[in-house]
Amino acid sequence: MRRSVSLPALVLTLTGAVVSQTAWAHRAPSAHDLKAKISRTKNPIKRARLEIELSRLKLQDAIAAYNARHPKQGARLLSNYLAEIARCRKTLRDSGYVASKHPQGFRLFDITLRESLRQLTFLEQSVSYLELSPIQKAIRRVQQIRQANLEALFPSLNRNGARQSASERGPRPHGKPGVSKSAFQRPRPNVIRR
Repeated sequence: MRRSVSLPALVLTLTGAVVSQTAWAHRAPSAHDLKAKISRTKNPIKRARLEIELSRLKLQDAIAAYNARHPKQGARLLSNYLAEIARCRKTLRDSGYVASKHPQGFRLFDITLRESLRQLTFLEQSVSYLELSPIQKAIRRVQQIRQANLEALFPSLNRNGARQSASERGPRPHGKPGVSKSAFQRPRPNVIRR
């Protein structure tokens, strides 16, 4: 006995398989897509995450330009990358969140900056001496932004990465543990009692 399959059922089955396969295929977002999402997003932490992803794309483009032996284009793309991470830093700083209490976007930003520094260091080792200047400037700028981000995440760290002592932080406000109340009271007049 032979089974017959209707033509519309066959067409629907094949188109369903093609549509489901394309729907599940993961496509990396382009810079244009990310810029559109950034402009629509109101939440500053989500906006910073999208800006971080855009900065990663720009760094990859700059590295690809240097690897293709186009140093002028690579330097231009590096400056675009630096502008993007500066914008991300500004978004996080202006978000109103205290980084030490709500570190969501700040931690991701630090991880991204560490990865970027590693990639820029590898790039620095692979280009000629004449093409080093923009890369070294980018490395210094990323280090500065990362240091500022770390100081926001860990306020007790000073510029050298060491913990500040109590004398460097200054006196604690009245009523906090570790400070005696007598340090903030008025001194008693010297009265001789008989």
